[in-house]
Amino acid sequence: MKDSEKTDMLEWINCWKEAGAVMARIRRDELSRVDVQQAIENLDDAFESALLHYHNRHKSGLIELQAWLAGTH
Repeated sequence: MKDSEKTDMLEWINCWKEAGAVMARIRRDELSRVDVQQAIENLDDAFESALLHYHNRHKSGLIELQAWLAGTH
């Protein structure tokens, strides 16, 4: 690898390190301003709909997985 390529690669890595730190600060700032109660209220209808339309399976996923692995499904 040429020295110029190595230098370019190290600059690229350092740029992403800095960008990662900036994005982490932005994420923390945005999360600190979330209104949790409002978020829960916004999701309430979707949650109630999921409960209404949920079909209880009679088999667990583990039993179904074991059947697939055994080749009997």
